[in-house]
Amino acid sequence: MIEDLKLKNYAPGTRAQYVACAKRFAAFHMRSPAELGEREIRDFLLALVFERATVEKLKMHVAALKFLYGTTLRRPEEIVALPWPKVPHRLPDILSGTEVERLIAAIEPLLHRAVVMAAYGSGLRIKEASLSSRRRHRQQAEAHSCARREARTRPLRAAARPAAGLPARVLAAGVGSRHGPPSD
Repeated sequence: MIEDLKLKNYAPGTRAQYVACAKRFAAFHMRSPAELGEREIRDFLLALVFERATVEKLKMHVAALKFLYGTTLRRPEEIVALPWPKVPHRLPDILSGTEVERLIAAIEPLLHRAVVMAAYGSGLRIKEASLSSRRRHRQQAEAHSCARREARTRPLRAAARPAAGLPARVLAAGVGSRHGPPSD
């Protein structure tokens, strides 16, 4: 099992956990996992449930046994019906109104406080607020680079227009502008 875990490039911590789970499974039945089947796997996992093992611990054991039987022992039929434990979703802690006021009042400078108040008031999550901030900075940088490029090329385009022999109505519309020539 250790060699298979290394070949699949599992993290050292995950390898150690999977091996420990497999050892615990073998010790529970006092036999080699190669001699055991689906019924013994289920009995072991039910014993973990009755011991009040955490959902995370149960999930780790299921993952280790699925790897052991599916990859190392090449007996995937033993684990096909093995269910993943349901992980309950915890609700986030909600701050009271006074806690929110104290938190916002502690933010300095005033500009940062205003940004946090706007994000909080509009219901943005932290990641959404930071992404919109990054996007806004990127758009501002692009706008500035477009303006600089426009300023650098304006004299060149003005000099090239008469030489190109363009009609007066096209010249008046500003060839090369972002909007293009006028449509008829």
